[in-house]
Amino acid sequence: RAPPVSFLLSMRASLGNQRLYASFSADLKFYLQLTPVTLNKYVCRTSMLLQSATPQSKYLIPGNSQYICALRSRRLMLGRKCLILMLQWTDYLGSPECAVACMDLLPSLDQTQMQLSHVNHFLSLPQPILSMSCFCKVEDVCIEWVLRAYGDASKVLADAKLLQQFKSLIFPAVKLYSERVQKNRINAAYLLASWVTLQDQQSNGHGPAQVAELFRCKDMNLLCTLPADAFAKVKPVCWKYLLGKFGDVYCIINEAALLSSFCSLEFALVEMWAGRNELAVHNENDVAVLLTFWCNGKSLSTLEEETLSGSLRVSQLSRSFRCLIVPKLAWFKPAFDLQVFNTMLDEESASLISQ
Repeated sequence: RAPPVSFLLSMRASLGNQRLYASFSADLKFYLQLTPVTLNKYVCRTSMLLQSATPQSKYLIPGNSQYICALRSRRLMLGRKCLILMLQWTDYLGSPECAVACMDLLPSLDQTQMQLSHVNHFLSLPQPILSMSCFCKVEDVCIEWVLRAYGDASKVLADAKLLQQFKSLIFPAVKLYSERVQKNRINAAYLLASWVTLQDQQSNGHGPAQVAELFRCKDMNLLCTLPADAFAKVKPVCWKYLLGKFGDVYCIINEAALLSSFCSLEFALVEMWAGRNELAVHNENDVAVLLTFWCNGKSLSTLEEETLSGSLRVSQLSRSFRCLIVPKLAWFKPAFDLQVFNTMLDEESASLISQ
């Protein structure tokens, strides 16, 4: 077996044979920089050697680093997992040319050789290895495989084995899936929510900002149409999305695209959003303004107006806003007399000031 990068590091640390190590790595770097055509010819000429040689007996022999390189390149042609090994060598030895050559070979390899673990490995490669154009090629190959395996979300949800496989995908793969899958979006949204829930249960949970990257506003609205028991399971995911996407209230008010997205949310989501402590605000006035934007043009029931009114923390509004603006808000239907509340609050404030 060709040694991983960690083998070279441990060999240098334990043997202390700097001259041998330098010869080994220099030969390997030279080989990695060969063109794909030369690489393929070399593999053909040395295939008999690779089948009969014993790798362990050649690791420490100067001048035989080409053997290890050839072994890697032969495996590179047999499966994508070997590309990962080649790219690890590329990163260690600083050979961007080899990284490009590896990526150019991707489309020519049979996708039936690819496994879920290969997708996870490819999409978790360190960024210094690949340029942006190379990484786009990696993403294209990976998402093609993911969509072939899990593109039908309803089928995945109905098959325990497929569902477990999907849940083992890493975040970049799931993000690509979310961006590309179009068929039966409500099932896809529920599948994505199930993935997020499992990550949270395993203490590998992602923050609100990352969760917001996996969903669209339309996905959240579709989840609201699920039966009550199913929606209860994904409520924590919905809240993470809301905090990641609409957590900065003042920013939403001042960005037209965000404001438009917020105003398209279903009532259940706005109710959930308005009742949380984690919102970032200059003061409670921001929440009142944003709720007014959301209510504009909507026909709300009395119960819905009372629910939103109860979510507004009136005591935290500025005095001028509470006394002059809030009474004019058509949707604000508090369960108390606002004028009496303002008087009591002013008296309490005066008492505290005097004390």
